[in-house]
Amino acid sequence: MLLAILPVLACGCHGSYLISQAAGEVRLLAAARPVEEVRSDPSQPSGRIENLRELAGLLAFAGDVGLDVGDSYRTVADHEGPVTWVVVAVKPGEIELFRWHFPLVGSVPYKGWFREEGAEMEAQEMRRRGFDVAVLPVPAFSTLGWFSDPLMPIQLDAPAGEFAEVVLHELVHRSCYFPGDARLSESVATFLGERLSRLWLATRFGDKGTQLLDLEARLRDRGKLRSFLALARSELKAAHREGTLDETGETARGVIEALRIRLRETSFELVDGDRLADSGWSVPRVLLGHLYGADEELLDRLWGAQGSDPAAFLGMVKAAIGRLDPRAALLVGTTVDFGNDGGLGGVEASEGSPYPGKFPVIR
Repeated sequence: MLLAILPVLACGCHGSYLISQAAGEVRLLAAARPVEEVRSDPSQPSGRIENLRELAGLLAFAGDVGLDVGDSYRTVADHEGPVTWVVVAVKPGEIELFRWHFPLVGSVPYKGWFREEGAEMEAQEMRRRGFDVAVLPVPAFSTLGWFSDPLMPIQLDAPAGEFAEVVLHELVHRSCYFPGDARLSESVATFLGERLSRLWLATRFGDKGTQLLDLEARLRDRGKLRSFLALARSELKAAHREGTLDETGETARGVIEALRIRLRETSFELVDGDRLADSGWSVPRVLLGHLYGADEELLDRLWGAQGSDPAAFLGMVKAAIGRLDPRAALLVGTTVDFGNDGGLGGVEASEGSPYPGKFPVIR
């Protein structure tokens, strides 16, 4: 599962949490080493060195397509393993994630901690309050340009395509973020991260390069997982609508078990289905995972309407930031007839939208 969070900016008004997160960011930045130094270090694994060799070209490509690169990724953090941990929670019998409210970023359906023990303490408190809770590791994050984000060793250990995708995903967050709308923010970053990484790899290594072929296989696997998460969420929504998603959790456990069975029975290309099925699925994790592709249909339509031009697409996305309803603004850039859903079912209104329901869309 790919996750991008803003652990420093999403620090809330609680003093102890603010101090803890600020200290975590300071530790990361203070211990970071210049990219050139790490790249010339013979003790580094070959995969890390190779990704660092490609970094300058990748960042130049990102700038060329309109992303705000700034001074990000000029250093490598001295931190092995996940960079942070997120707490995700939902009330039993409900289908909407609990939202924490913070300055600058608005409300978000997760709370990040640099230290796992901090996340576990938060999770215990949420469980005490009656929530179903998940604590999930995160390999990358963005501070929206407020700090010079370092690369994490766990990112550098990824294959070339996955490395490029994560870097581009986080640069999208730096370039365009929708305060209070995590679903749209993550959907945009996921959508662009996938498409731009394909474009970069094809440009750099060719259409038949092993790097691109590997990424395509990973994205096909991810697409299967995404469809299963969407199905699980729709099953939870149907049970909630019918009043069978009760606080005992029996129905929810059935949905999660059905998800695990599907994962075991699916032929993935690069992913071990059994291992994925046993990786700690829960209702909070399903609901969070769904966010990353929830607006793909709308964004794919916008991408096509803009001629698959990254700069034009980004321009439309940035223009929607700060609008009363950003999805309605994005629809302006697509072929839209508000009187016909074209059989697609429409696009759900933005979180907190004054226009509830769906916006119908046609091809």
